[in-house]
Amino acid sequence: MSRSNVSYDAPVYDLFPFHDVHLVLLSVLYGIAFIAGTPGNSLVILAVLLSKKLRTTTNTFVVNLSVADLLTCLVLIPVNANVISTLYFGIGDLQVGLTLLLVTGFILYTTLGCSILTLICIALNRWLLITRPLTTYQKVYTPKKIAVCLMFVWVIPIVFVLTLGYSGLGKRYFIVVLAVAMFPIPLTVIIACYVLIWRRINRQVRSMASSSHIPEVSNEPITHNSTETQLDDIPTDSTQPQARSNSAMTTGNDQLSRHQIQITKNMFYVVCAFVLCVGPYAISLVPAITDIKFVLVSQYASAILVFNSCINPLIYATKHRDFKTVFRCIVSRQWDDIPEPSDFLKAVRRSKCCGRSNPV
Repeated sequence: MSRSNVSYDAPVYDLFPFHDVHLVLLSVLYGIAFIAGTPGNSLVILAVLLSKKLRTTTNTFVVNLSVADLLTCLVLIPVNANVISTLYFGIGDLQVGLTLLLVTGFILYTTLGCSILTLICIALNRWLLITRPLTTYQKVYTPKKIAVCLMFVWVIPIVFVLTLGYSGLGKRYFIVVLAVAMFPIPLTVIIACYVLIWRRINRQVRSMASSSHIPEVSNEPITHNSTETQLDDIPTDSTQPQARSNSAMTTGNDQLSRHQIQITKNMFYVVCAFVLCVGPYAISLVPAITDIKFVLVSQYASAILVFNSCINPLIYATKHRDFKTVFRCIVSRQWDDIPEPSDFLKAVRRSKCCGRSNPV
């Protein structure tokens, strides 16, 4: 059944006023994002759940980012299936489709705002860790303060969307505020943090070059048993020995570890991916929304935006040493090889062993 044989209400048709081929292409793009993003972000969350080695402050925000990306991926397929079946094949309830679009808009804008604020939190986290004394970092990033920060990371986008998106202030006003709040302001903060980090690292490199003493940061490899493995930041588990933090004190202020720098680079790669994916969508908000060509560009920009939800796990899998190790163990089901297994993993393994020894 062609789309011309189906009766539509204006609001739905206004969302997709272009040829059927674009609906199919957009569905394919969203499907790829779903297929790649759902298992990828689930793997990130599972890795942190199973290994204490990954339970650091920075990775707390990484997991939060993965939760937002996973939620984005999970809402794509049902909504697209309903919209395409209604518009293209004439199958399905149009009112249900409108409701799904409304709910999806709320979820996507919320998760987008959460992702932006999380990236700001990561940038501030790396800046504070690398440019300030470790004692200052430890005072700022306590478990309670991190929990409050994560709460606001979710509450702020929800309030923003409910206040501006569903308050009747007008779609154009919402888009203008969204375009400013989504891209220029957060990007300025993030870039400022990484510029300051680069300046700190550059000074350290110059200091190393002018010194006859070669610090451990320059060429010594870092083993998995070294305390520097955790120096991407401080473990969030308060039960970790205090000695680990004390042994890392000089690294937090006077000397930079190669591992710190590599983790910061990885987070910067995440920011670059975010800019590349969000940039087209932010730019697409500028033209007049009544132009059909703009609507078409906006829909493809939205698809590119969603692809950001499946890129980050690929960065962790290829660039982050510890994530790569745990990912490999999970995929190959080598549970015994997971470094620093969590209490949850130990409990699961014990229950399986008990089940085998005492069959019912």
